[in-house]
Amino acid sequence: MTENRQMHDTVFDDPKNMALAGAIRSAGGQTLPNLWRILHDNMFLKLRFGMIDTPSGDGSTLRMIADSEAELAADLASVAVQDWENLCAAAGWTATGAAALSWCQGATLPQVLDGWLASGFPLKPLPEYERPARFINPALLRQTRSLSALVEAAQPNAFALCVMIAHSPEPLDFDMSLEALQSVPQPQLAAFFKSRMLQKPVRSPDEDQLIVIWTATVKGTEFDIWEAA
Repeated sequence: MTENRQMHDTVFDDPKNMALAGAIRSAGGQTLPNLWRILHDNMFLKLRFGMIDTPSGDGSTLRMIADSEAELAADLASVAVQDWENLCAAAGWTATGAAALSWCQGATLPQVLDGWLASGFPLKPLPEYERPARFINPALLRQTRSLSALVEAAQPNAFALCVMIAHSPEPLDFDMSLEALQSVPQPQLAAFFKSRMLQKPVRSPDEDQLIVIWTATVKGTEFDIWEAA
């Protein structure tokens, strides 16, 4: 009886431990709701400061956020994917929650994509919409800027391809046939192709014609970010 009492006192000698008894925690001691809150606070700050001309070097707000996200990603690695899915399902899926899931134990890209789609958050070729994609664990994505390789990795999921394109700000290598690039029926995908093609400082006449084709595909849809501008 005395031994049991001593064990009880050891476990519950801290009021915080008493209050959180039974809660699932990460290896760093964070409860899952707290991790979720910090991640979303960070995303809010990234969006807020990313929309203005804010320095991103050492000591800057954006650098501190990036460092915080790196620590959170490492902590999420100790969280079972099912536990994080349960939390996000209860709280309501968000693109940030889905991206965070990618760092959990046993996570797969289809689970991340399903969570993102459940959130209803549209992925568009604009920095503020691409930010959750930039937080996805690169281990789940094909690390290349070859469009043909990304298409192969994403098939047959056009949304997965958009996420892979959005994951990196690096230029996209349009190493596919002209015929294949002309046949892009999905407005969302056409918008991403157009945005990356517009990044090229020098384009061929064929590439300029592709922009015309993709412009027609996205016209009148939510992905026509150029019309809105």
